[in-house]
Amino acid sequence: MTEVVHSTFFLVLRFFFAFLAIGGNIFIIATIQRYRQLRSKSYNGLICLLAFSDVIVGVGLLTRAAATIVHMMEERHDYTPMHCVSIGAPNVFGIHLSQLSMLCIAFDRLYAILSPIGYKHRDPYAYPLKCLLFCVVFSCVGLVFLFVGVENDHIARVCNIGDSKPNGIFVMYWTIFFSIVTILLFGAYGITLFLVRRGFSIQRKAELEREYSRQTRVFVTISIVLLSHFLCTVVPLLFIAGGLVFKASPSYFSYVVLVTGFLSGVNASNNIFIYGWKYKEMRRYMGLMIRCRDGPHLQRETSLFFSNARGDVYV
Repeated sequence: MTEVVHSTFFLVLRFFFAFLAIGGNIFIIATIQRYRQLRSKSYNGLICLLAFSDVIVGVGLLTRAAATIVHMMEERHDYTPMHCVSIGAPNVFGIHLSQLSMLCIAFDRLYAILSPIGYKHRDPYAYPLKCLLFCVVFSCVGLVFLFVGVENDHIARVCNIGDSKPNGIFVMYWTIFFSIVTILLFGAYGITLFLVRRGFSIQRKAELEREYSRQTRVFVTISIVLLSHFLCTVVPLLFIAGGLVFKASPSYFSYVVLVTGFLSGVNASNNIFIYGWKYKEMRRYMGLMIRCRDGPHLQRETSLFFSNARGDVYV
């Protein structure tokens, strides 16, 4: 286990995905905040929230990698639980934020498909701000549970949360939290997917068809983000839950926690590529951001885009 953590290849991967997660998601946030055409849409506010949570995950991965190098330089081979839990706290906070952000996005997509016109005329700022407050507060609660009851009553040979024997309160909290969020997340997503595949609509007016088509395209992009979230975050957490049920050894939890932390960084770093691949509006504004150009320079190209009298571009 120690050999894997201290290997040069694994350290390089950690730093690479950490910087990619931090830089890529800051770029996404900056792009959305710069252009009013992006800021004026509620779902882009939620994408900002998810990007913010992934920045925290990237910081957590970077903290872990930097701490490993410091430990190697100090030739340190034993650690107190409080020390290891403190190093892992940013990653736990970021994973909390990421899961809750995905939950908010899932319910947002469900409402957008159920009521396209109502969604279009909804305040684009209120829901994302409420979600931000909810996610941050609940994630802080998770940190409280993480630190409550941590005692330096033994020495850990591998510095991660799994080998530091986290307290029973946090384990119980995390199991309940993870189960409820996963059920709600994929329940809302499953209902939305069913409605999209059925071609759900309440009327066949031109405005409704256009709005429904737009929300369906956004749903496809978010579906890919959710798939990445499932593979890189939910699946490893299922292994943790399985270890709790079958009372696995501390070594098992050490490996799973190590993989979970690394994959959370991988998941946090791939959003910029997903949006660049599937989200046409975001891709175009990212290009403008790189070239330091303003929104009105964006030219109408396909039927997905239409302009008003001022030349503002909407999707």
